[in-house]
Amino acid sequence: MKAAVFAFFCLVLLLSGCAVQNENAEQRQTACVENGKCLNLRIADSAQEREQGLMFEKSLPENEGMLFVFDEPGIYGFWMKSTLIPLDMLWLDQSGKIVFIKENARPCKDEPCGIFTPDAGASFVLETNAGFAQRNGLEKGGKIALTFG
Repeated sequence: MKAAVFAFFCLVLLLSGCAVQNENAEQRQTACVENGKCLNLRIADSAQEREQGLMFEKSLPENEGMLFVFDEPGIYGFWMKSTLIPLDMLWLDQSGKIVFIKENARPCKDEPCGIFTPDAGASFVLETNAGFAQRNGLEKGGKIALTFG
């Protein structure tokens, strides 16, 4: 099913004029949001990669982020346990529509760590440096067109 979700997302991107790289390519891609701001993304599409996420990262360059890819659309909660840097988290549906945003999620210093849970189903979560959503005018209901290539 993961391949089907990825293929659907790539088809949406292709139809919007995006170049799509081979699915078997390295799991680190360049992606551009529709306003032209480009990010180098690490792709987390396995349970282990999604669980690790950006934990223990001491910094994240301004032009980098992580895209979490899920096998099925659903309500996926995220937390900041063992995450050392503040992040923006953007939950996206299969079409790239932003269904929920948690801006400036702070590292969790004391347990229990809070869980950020969207109020709508998502197929992807994009994690970026805190402030990315505001700097790029991203808000719930907007679209992010990711291009891989």
